[in-house]
Order: sequence, then C-alpha cells, then structure tokens
Amino acid sequence: GTLPSRVADNFYWLGRYLERGEALLTIVRVMLGNSIDADAGAALDHDTVGRMAGLVVAGGAAPHPDRLERPDLVELARTALDAMDGWHNIPAINRLARNIAGVSRHRLSADICRLLDAPHPAKGSMLDRCGSLQRRYAALSGLAAEHMGRTASWRFHDLGRRIERGILVARL
Repeated sequence: GTLPSRVADNFYWLGRYLERGEALLTIVRVMLGNSIDADAGAALDHDTVGRMAGLVVAGGAAPHPDRLERPDLVELARTALDAMDGWHNIPAINRLARNIAGVSRHRLSADICRLLDAPHPAKGSMLDRCGSLQRRYAALSGLAAEHMGRTASWRFHDLGRRIERGILVARL
C-alpha cells in the first residue's frame, strides 16, 4: 500500500516522543528514588547524580539546578514531571504525542488513543505519578510491539523508537 509522507512522519515522531518520554521518566524516577527515599536502594554517587541531572537539562526538560542538593534535585524532577511551560518535559512530550494521535486517529487502535488521551496524573506523590506514567508508557510500547500490524506505519513508528533509543544510549 501507499503511505503518505505526512503519515510516515507522524508515526516516526510518535515513536520518538514515546521513547523520549519513557527515557526521561526513567531518569526522573531514579533521581527521585535517590533524592527522596535513600533507603529504597543504594545511594547514587554525587557524580552519577550530576550526570543524570545533566541528561534532564540537555534534553530540555528543566533548567540546570544551582546545586545538586536534595531540594534542587526534587525541583528539577518536579519541573521535568509536571511543569506546563515550554520545556521538553513529560507533559510537553505527551502533548506532542497526543497531537500526532489526533491527526492519525484513524490509523491507531482505540486502546492507543485512550492511553495517549489520558490526563496527566495529578494525585499522589511524584514517585506515584512517575509510576503511573511509566505503566502508561509500557502499555503503549506493548501495544505497538504486539498489536500493531506490521505495516509501513508501524515501521516508521518502530524506526523512530529505535533512533531515539540509540541517541539516548549514546548520551548515556
């Protein structure tokens, strides 16, 4: 079949945004686990925390903190998770993915559309909200991997995910 270039572009960017959001959320969750509840796991080295904060900042999710102390890391995580301004944080990435789904709804399953349209979690601690979003990203990834037809649309979606993952691995 023929795939219009605009649709191919939309699926490519949908894959990139979903992978980018999932990666950012993983970094935020690790930072929160380290900065809020050090007993939940091994405390991270100060250099590691600095590198993680640098990844969040380099991705445009939040401004660079003045220091790498607990309150600064919590604020960095809060900005990446909840801020509604112009940063490339989780809400902005989700809006971009939702916009793509809005114009490609006829090519996506109802389950994927429902997950993309779900509101940003507002209740619970930051770690709880991160967990909720992580489950949403995992569901979207699973639906794309297991239930999308292996059409040209899926290939562009998968290509976008793989490229974004490769970029993140190179940064790490």
